[in-house]
Amino acid sequence: MIRKFIYLIFCINIHLLLSQQGFVVEYEEVFSAGGSSDVYSGYLVSAGTESLFFMPHPNRKFEVSNDGFTEGFDVGSMVSELVVFTEPKLEECRLLFNPKKIFMDPAPEIQWEVTHEFGNIAGYKVQKAKGNFRGRTYEVWFAPDLPVSAGPWKIRGLPGVVLEAREINGFVTWKFRRILLNALVADKLMAVFDDFRKEKSNYSTLSFRDAVKKENRFLEQLTEKNLAALPKGTIVLQVDQYREGQLERKFEWEDSKTSRP
Repeated sequence: MIRKFIYLIFCINIHLLLSQQGFVVEYEEVFSAGGSSDVYSGYLVSAGTESLFFMPHPNRKFEVSNDGFTEGFDVGSMVSELVVFTEPKLEECRLLFNPKKIFMDPAPEIQWEVTHEFGNIAGYKVQKAKGNFRGRTYEVWFAPDLPVSAGPWKIRGLPGVVLEAREINGFVTWKFRRILLNALVADKLMAVFDDFRKEKSNYSTLSFRDAVKKENRFLEQLTEKNLAALPKGTIVLQVDQYREGQLERKFEWEDSKTSRP
């Protein structure tokens, strides 16, 4: 009985230690649309009670190692998308057709179905789960030994870091590249983002619904422009899903028959 108690205390201490230890996970993001694939890099940074995921601009070089990260790293000019995990809401900052906008996303919790399938990624025991989020279904592998409820993009809500995720139709895949267990580097990187988020003059605020409406109008106009450029006599099927090429196809406040707010 005493041994079991000691073991339990040991496990709890390890769990707390891991949850407080800063780390950086690097992902390879593969977006597949129209028969072609685009590959990007994404990073999950966890330090203390907050985590964030960001994507550097494809044409801007970013590197991170135990020695630090790219000298002169500037969030405003080098990051294309930023998602901050602050329960119960998500804070997202990205280029929304210029200028840069920031908004809170009251995203619903993903209802996960945790399976009894297990695997191994980079020495971490991982477990498979499946869930639906805004019009897409994801299969993910999460690591309970990294007890932080975060992952790539807005994938969250599991008792461990999501190391890999895949949209079941192959639209997007986040593949694990490596993990850097370095609290000092994670803290310094997080501090750069904290400074950026404090400088409100760098961006304007926008409600999440307004951001979606603005994006939908842009997508609708883009679709109409492309259709108008087609040769005369081209037969075109009715287009009513302008968000088909977006990660978020539908939203919780919408009618199930349409993708518009």
